[in-house]
Amino acid sequence: MDRRAFLCATLAVTVTVPTIAIAQQPQSPHGGGGKPRAQGQYEPPEDIVTPSEEIPAGTIVVRILNADDKPVANTDVTLQILHQSVALGDTKELKAGTTNDDGFAQFDGLKVGTGHVYQVKAPNQGATFQSTPFGLNREGSGVAVILHVFDASANMEDTFVFTPDARVFLSLKDDVIVVQYEALIANPSPVAWIADYSILMPPEWKAFSGEDDAAPATVATDTSVNIKGTVPPGGTVIRFRFHVPHHNKSDISIPVALPPNTTRILIAAEASKQMGLTADGFPKEAERVRDRGRTLLKLEKQWTPKDGRNFFSKVNLKLTGLPTRGIFPWVAAGLAGTATVGAVSYAWTRRSKAATLTTESRADLIEAKEAMLEEIVALERAHARGEVGPRAYDRLRRAMLDALARIVERLDASPAPPDKPAPAPASSATEEKPDDLGWDSADEKAPANDTKKAAASAAAPAKKKAKKPKKRREEGEQDA
Repeated sequence: MDRRAFLCATLAVTVTVPTIAIAQQPQSPHGGGGKPRAQGQYEPPEDIVTPSEEIPAGTIVVRILNADDKPVANTDVTLQILHQSVALGDTKELKAGTTNDDGFAQFDGLKVGTGHVYQVKAPNQGATFQSTPFGLNREGSGVAVILHVFDASANMEDTFVFTPDARVFLSLKDDVIVVQYEALIANPSPVAWIADYSILMPPEWKAFSGEDDAAPATVATDTSVNIKGTVPPGGTVIRFRFHVPHHNKSDISIPVALPPNTTRILIAAEASKQMGLTADGFPKEAERVRDRGRTLLKLEKQWTPKDGRNFFSKVNLKLTGLPTRGIFPWVAAGLAGTATVGAVSYAWTRRSKAATLTTESRADLIEAKEAMLEEIVALERAHARGEVGPRAYDRLRRAMLDALARIVERLDASPAPPDKPAPAPASSATEEKPDDLGWDSADEKAPANDTKKAAASAAAPAKKKAKKPKKRREEGEQDA
């Protein structure tokens, strides 16, 4: 029976491998050799990092053991130190050591405090094994580290490496789709895999971002992301992200390649009401779920024994109903308008509250108020149609309401300017409209059938003008 056939038989017994069980196994204070149980179900001994009062402060004692918990003598040990400083930035330092006949190596005179992170590394047969990062934070005690090394091979056929859990999360940001990629690579064998495996990326992909000092490392090329480094017995997790442009199209297809021998794939996309998510070979419709205030579309597929050797190697995703360019200029205009109106209203509120606005300034603020109300209504409608996501909606709505409040505050705090005296007409025989006589929308309007009397009053001497308006209003009331 070849390796792939045996792997299928093993997976048929345990269809899934719990993610957390491999990624975060509990540490055993007693170490202990690996448990072979059955071929393809190897459980490696646990590495240990623990403070010890028997070790002086500022000291790290390392012991290197093999898969059978036997000491490994005369092997190189490297202590990697990361010094973190706000003023000087991050710097790295390396210290080298060699184990004695009992597998021990010791590092003294190390700095204690939260600004220093330590990690032990040891090579074996071309592979590199490392501890979890730790610090020397307890005064009066050092740290003991037990690190295991294993046989290693660059040929994946010498191991039982597979991927029991791969996850892809999609989100929309401006003119790109942000793809977050995470996969658990399991290795239920006593042989470490020296990985050099390429995952093909979609066309036009860009903006790759991986985890610093990850093991194995994820290295980007023009067309792929390469998994390079040691996958120890037990397994490891890889994480990275990248962008795919959507070119303002409402529908977009994204081919996603998977790690070796994937048996479970989960795809989730942050979506509006109009968006859809499909994938070749998956259920026709994605499940719509709520997660931490977000709406997600979710697809999931699990390998089964009837699939035989057909593990998942690639998935073709399709997002539909993406908001096109129509919404992006609107959002940009809304932000620009909000910023402009907010700046104007802030400048006004910086003045004295009792200052009187000129007619022109008051008209400008009233126009800005009406424009802002229209923008808020447009935002609400776009959000209801699913054209604006929840985060953008909250951000824009808060900014617009704040700008509107500033405008209203300024209008309420400033009285309207006094009426300007009406200019004398060139001729008493010339008829003029009521607004030309100084009538304002806030005052009484001149009666429609008394225009000639109003014109005559405007041409009268100043001493009589004070009494004329009252009489004119009385006459107007009588006429009405």
